[in-house]
Amino acid sequence: MTDLREAIPLFPNILAPKEEAVHSFASYHWKEHDENILRTHFPRVLSVLHTIHLQGKSSFFLKFQDVHNGVDGEERVNMRFIVSSVQRIMSQPKFFLIGFFGSKLPSSAVIDQIWKLDDKLVSIIPRVPAILGYVTMKREDGSFFNYVFLENEAAVGHWAGLRAHASAIQISPLYYANVRINHAVIPTTLLSLIDNPSKIQCLQIIRTKYFKYEAGQLVWTGLRRYAVDELFYSIPRFDEPRPLLFASFLGCNGFDFYSKITQVLAKETGMPIKMIDIAEMTKDISPRPHDLASIYQHKIDFAFTCGISYISSSRNLIPLVAPVRLEARYDGKPTYFADIVVSSTSPYTSLSDLKGTTTFAINERGSLSGYLIPNYHLRDHGGVDLYFERIVESRAHVKSLEMVEDGRVDAAAIDSVVLGMDRQIRPESENRIRVIASLGPYTMPPFVASAWVPSAVRKMIRRAMVNLHVAESDLLAENGFAKFVQVEDSNYDDIRRMMGQGARA
Repeated sequence: MTDLREAIPLFPNILAPKEEAVHSFASYHWKEHDENILRTHFPRVLSVLHTIHLQGKSSFFLKFQDVHNGVDGEERVNMRFIVSSVQRIMSQPKFFLIGFFGSKLPSSAVIDQIWKLDDKLVSIIPRVPAILGYVTMKREDGSFFNYVFLENEAAVGHWAGLRAHASAIQISPLYYANVRINHAVIPTTLLSLIDNPSKIQCLQIIRTKYFKYEAGQLVWTGLRRYAVDELFYSIPRFDEPRPLLFASFLGCNGFDFYSKITQVLAKETGMPIKMIDIAEMTKDISPRPHDLASIYQHKIDFAFTCGISYISSSRNLIPLVAPVRLEARYDGKPTYFADIVVSSTSPYTSLSDLKGTTTFAINERGSLSGYLIPNYHLRDHGGVDLYFERIVESRAHVKSLEMVEDGRVDAAAIDSVVLGMDRQIRPESENRIRVIASLGPYTMPPFVASAWVPSAVRKMIRRAMVNLHVAESDLLAENGFAKFVQVEDSNYDDIRRMMGQGARA
């Protein structure tokens, strides 16, 4: 059988939002159908969740049968619903959902295996905090649909990296004729939906992946995207008299360097520029790289941000440049690594030495280098959460380094740029920390412009960034950088492939 784990990220058929597809199951009309099914069943799930919340329970797992007057007529549905933290799911300001819709083959002998895999997923979910909840529904015709509540879009990698999820992918061609996987957004809290059920209309699908199977083989895949990013944020206007606002969502030990860069840009372009300290404004030691609300809230025009942040909102952000490090391993290219580090006195010498009995630090689960890259590389072992005995979330790469140095954790995943800058700021740290594995390379985090910034302004800033090494080579070298080079959207297809999104058309 085809190894579907390798096949799934590839989408040779990129469909326009309303383009008719070769296969009827991939028709754009199914978007409305699937949205209606989600909206029809969601109130029942909300009702159960609200009851559990009022009872003061911290988590729950329920099996029950329910009857709905849905878009396909009245039907009886067997439901399973798990939430590992009621408090977290009720307080989440917005949600990202993955909804699975499968059309069952006329006959199949693997239903018991499907339920066993579903049981496995249910047992794993409490160990993965980024997965907030999971609903499975078996319909009267034997077909399934389910959806997963995720903390943010970056958490797709957590779900895709689970071993049980990979096994479910492998068995799909034996049970389904075709599958639709919808990525959807709910830009509000569950409490607001409970108070005003009509708000469920705000649930909208933003992307659909299509899979067709024949004789146990994957024979066709398609991908369709929908422009609904505006559901989350109101777009700031650029025509107000104010300075250009810059910010960094990267490692906090680089803030001074990025601030000096903005000072040089102000001098070179003659434009008023202000660097915002997001960490200070949000009282967060390291602003979450995937939380782009700050860009809209504070009207940030340009930002040094993580690659996962960019691909999660690439319709609203435009990549301009990315830095090139001086060290030989970067080979003069805008790339970086997720370095797995241990204490210099540690007995561990390889990633395999850490399996099973060690404590591992990540900065946070939305971080590409701090969690998603190692999670992807360990996907055949169930991901980070199952590979190590215990996971500690430090909230910042520099904090993860401190925890390794003082022995609170055995190892950590560190952004190689943050590690390099740490060694320049604290030369003594090189004798305290040892790299035992480097995962990558991946395209370097970009410097981006918000889409509302006029093209002429973007071009001026990009040109100044690309030419920085001419007059400011000392400033760059002092911080371990050689230069900035122009990057385009396609440069980040390596990250999209890792996240299972395929390349953008």
